[in-house]
Amino acid sequence: MCAALAVAAALLGSCREAASSKAPLPQGAPVVVVTLDEYRFGLSRPLSAGRVILRFRNAGREIHRPALFALPEDLPPLDEQLRGSERRFIAPFAGMSNRAPGATGTFAVDLVPGRRYGLVCLAGGPDNRSPHAVKGMNFEFRAGGAEAVPGQRSSPPSPPEAGPGMSEPEGK
Repeated sequence: MCAALAVAAALLGSCREAASSKAPLPQGAPVVVVTLDEYRFGLSRPLSAGRVILRFRNAGREIHRPALFALPEDLPPLDEQLRGSERRFIAPFAGMSNRAPGATGTFAVDLVPGRRYGLVCLAGGPDNRSPHAVKGMNFEFRAGGAEAVPGQRSSPPSPPEAGPGMSEPEGK
């Protein structure tokens, strides 16, 4: 494992792709297009509670590796976890392998209303030292409402429960 990913792995717990089923994507669930760029996420709409399809598109020049985490309520803010000296193990809720520039990927998740989640890029930067997450490609949110968009933070209510993710391989 490269040094850049080792930092993200220690911080968030795992560089492994989240477990996924080969189940087809659900019909009628809202689709949120997530644009991956250096070093940010762009969302086409807020992340609502319930079943949501996340369709990732790498619009950047670097490889990106998005992962979704259910964050415990007692975990310090995600930015603090990424930059702090004390880090906790957190397994991914859902995720995918590296996405080259121009590639896409899709997965569906069930987001619990009001629960705290974090979207993070686990890819290493071109310097192969700093993961994208540390360079600002991370954000935390609560499922549902206007606060579920990058750059906005909210205060935590109750502990998260991870649920199964369904995925559909796309792109290269």
